[in-house]
Amino acid sequence: MIKDLDDLDGVDWAALGHAWGAADDVPDLLRRLVGPEPEARADALNGLRGAVHLHGDVFDSTVAAIPFLLGLAGDSRVPDRAGVLGLLAHIGGATRREDPGPDFVAARAAVAGAAPLLLRLLEDADPDVRRAVPATLLVQRGDAGTILASLHARVAAEPDPDVRGALAAAVAGLGRLAAAGLVSGVDPAAVGTWFTDWSAEPDPADADVRCRLAAAADLVDTAPEALAGDLIPAVVELLRADLQGVAPETLPALDASRWGDLASVVTPTHISGLRPAAGGRDALVEDLSLALDERIEDRVALLTGLLSAGPPAARSAALRPALGLVGYWRGDYTDLVALVGAQLTDGRLAGRAALVLHHLDALAAPAADALAAAVASAAPESRYGDGPPPWVVTWRGWEPTVGPTVWALAALDDDRALPAVRAIVDRDIPPGNSAPLAARYATTAPDLLPTVLRRCAGSTGDAAAGHRRVLTRVATALGPAGAEAVPELLAGPIDLITATALGSIGLAAAAAVPALRATLGRDGGVVAAVALWQVTGEARQSVELLAGHLDDPWDATSFAAEAAGRLGPAGAALEAPLRALLDTADDDIHVAVAQALWRIAGDAETPLPALTRLWTAEPRRRLEIAAHLATIGSAARPMRDLVAAELRERFRHSAAFNGWSSRQVALDLALLRDGRTVLAATSPP
Repeated sequence: MIKDLDDLDGVDWAALGHAWGAADDVPDLLRRLVGPEPEARADALNGLRGAVHLHGDVFDSTVAAIPFLLGLAGDSRVPDRAGVLGLLAHIGGATRREDPGPDFVAARAAVAGAAPLLLRLLEDADPDVRRAVPATLLVQRGDAGTILASLHARVAAEPDPDVRGALAAAVAGLGRLAAAGLVSGVDPAAVGTWFTDWSAEPDPADADVRCRLAAAADLVDTAPEALAGDLIPAVVELLRADLQGVAPETLPALDASRWGDLASVVTPTHISGLRPAAGGRDALVEDLSLALDERIEDRVALLTGLLSAGPPAARSAALRPALGLVGYWRGDYTDLVALVGAQLTDGRLAGRAALVLHHLDALAAPAADALAAAVASAAPESRYGDGPPPWVVTWRGWEPTVGPTVWALAALDDDRALPAVRAIVDRDIPPGNSAPLAARYATTAPDLLPTVLRRCAGSTGDAAAGHRRVLTRVATALGPAGAEAVPELLAGPIDLITATALGSIGLAAAAAVPALRATLGRDGGVVAAVALWQVTGEARQSVELLAGHLDDPWDATSFAAEAAGRLGPAGAALEAPLRALLDTADDDIHVAVAQALWRIAGDAETPLPALTRLWTAEPRRRLEIAAHLATIGSAARPMRDLVAAELRERFRHSAAFNGWSSRQVALDLALLRDGRTVLAATSPP
């Protein structure tokens, strides 16, 4: 039903209600929609929305107002009809899956019943009206075949590209509704095919490119299932065309005051971080990728299509979602990662590509040659900017850090990183994160230890502390081969990491025995106890100290249990208190106890019920549980099915708990590696 404003007095508005009470002010708001002042009309529309449709609610007054709103929408003399149509679309439930009450049902029926009027308005002289109508048609339920045919026909005849985009978005919306079983007469697969054909029409004008991309963006929110595989290449070509004219020099420069700000440039998130802007399409690429969800192959096709031959702005737009894809989903990313690596030769994109590869751990292998070339051509030290990142990045007001290309190459254990590693270790003050880097190469580059010792001997203050951090990690990695470091290690305080290094060196660190014994009663005493056994071969003192930590379940920690396990059979006296800890309610200690019982007594079976329960109840423990299972061989068979189920998951295990972490790929790869070891060891004979 459609009514004129002359009929407003025929409704008892005072008997109806809206968000703020009696609806007797609705007639005045409706009349003001046709007033002479644009500002007053806008205020009236906002007032109406805030009264009869506040927060999406529908009241009896809302239903009563619909015939009058339809009358205004159909009267060409009324200004601002597009706003009226937008309100009708929301009231009628164009974006609402369900109608939670009778007023909602009545509102939808009233708007949907005006389909003949709305279809006529598709040919209205006002393009704003034509652009607003398609969304209003999505209130339809039941047979929508006629509406779909009208939208198709109008796309072909419509001269305005923005209106064509709105029409196409409505087609997508009908596809979504059909897929959900809410309308009939529409084939969702046919909607996807139509989109593919429409998007792939040759040589679209610039305006058409924009309207087609706008329609693709609407697909993300309305009908992601319509993003069929064949549509991906068409969208890639549209994005390339849209971004072709964006000059590389207009891409925002990488400028950050500290590492955290820089890393956020590629951190895959919708709600925070720096999102470089290039024609407004960076967000669209990320949204399209996210909308494809578990369709890994389609997401790879979208991003490789942009990275392989796109203009710089298109390739830039693909980097952030590439990290989001690889970082959250398991899959084969060989080609995608290789293309990310290829961006290291592009001055404006090299810094962004390096940040992506820095997060990928072993998955960066397809880009190894590109990383090696970037490291070889990089400056030893500079601020972060265009071109290959330096070996060491300097920051205003913050200590230097190791550059991402060096880290990414080192994560592959690639010896081509060694020239940079040697230079980093030999700096006057080593970067704060250089110690684990040096440790990775300690055994393959034995010259690192003499370099660090020389630097320790000739430095003081912050420099000496930095070199000592590197020394402890290198000595720990070398084990007995690091005996040369003992005097320098003893020249400073025996803290936790120093005790670990001395224990790793073992018998050759005999000179450290007095210092280690003096540490037993202080913080770090548990580590010192294990180190003392490693250095002397005598376990008595170590066992006595650890027993004091393990005998009381309230005092026991996973740290003490792990230390007990490092004693191996020499810790046999600790077996009983360790077994007792399996019955405690402290889930944090059970995995460490299982590891200790295996190392001390060779008992893999007793802890399995606790580990099985933890695997399901505390999924965040799976990484450490899998690492333990990988060491016990066929004894892990009772948990084989659980491990196999985890390996079949496509979403990265570590991503579920971290939100986003630079280590989540590395952690998930470790879980997958250990899981495969378990399956191999427990396969049926």
